[in-house]
Amino acid sequence: MENTVVLFEQDDGSVGLLIPAANCGLTLNEIINQDLDSGTRYKIVARSDMPANREFRNAWEVDFTDADSVP
Repeated sequence: MENTVVLFEQDDGSVGLLIPAANCGLTLNEIINQDLDSGTRYKIVARSDMPANREFRNAWEVDFTDADSVP
């Protein structure tokens, strides 16, 4: 779990980033269901796939058309 992040679609269409704490005692699905609102679309990605430079994070775009959603 420490090598994954969750990208999610925020209400304003921007990309949110959820970084799970490895020692929280919850599974990744439990974290997603607890921290994201019902219906929120999200994708689980490897940290290594994330841009190293976060300077332009507000400009990130993610295609959520085939994403999972919180029940």
